[in-house]
Amino acid sequence: MDDSHPLNAVTTGGIYYLKDGRSNPDTVNCILQYKNGVNLTFECSIMPVNNKRSSVLFHGTKGKLELFRKGYIYTPHDGESQYIKRKKDLNEEHVTDFFNAIRDNRQPSANIDVGLQAVKPSHLAVAAYWSGRRTTLSADQTRIIEM
Repeated sequence: MDDSHPLNAVTTGGIYYLKDGRSNPDTVNCILQYKNGVNLTFECSIMPVNNKRSSVLFHGTKGKLELFRKGYIYTPHDGESQYIKRKKDLNEEHVTDFFNAIRDNRQPSANIDVGLQAVKPSHLAVAAYWSGRRTTLSADQTRIIEM
């Protein structure tokens, strides 16, 4: 999307499956709004689903992309699915890259700036869940504000 600054987030959810005294939800649904006219919808549940692997599924205007630790599957709306299998597990590649970056005195492929941008949507979503309100980031992107 080339946009790491969500405008705001709303989140709902609850404890629907694991009635074990927990306080964190076992199911959440979040909508993040971006300035380019895109709403990103995130759904997560611990409830049993009939899926072959743990994955993240993106639905877009031209198809869908399913990412998982051993590869990905891209399925365009007007074509055949493409399955790309990774030679190594993604966890292993992340750890290897991190240690190689230390050894070679270089930045890892996902440096701290990438990490900071990547957590913004999650932080907004969590704050929206616990506050029960829409949340946004301050102009300098350093504080979460309830709307």
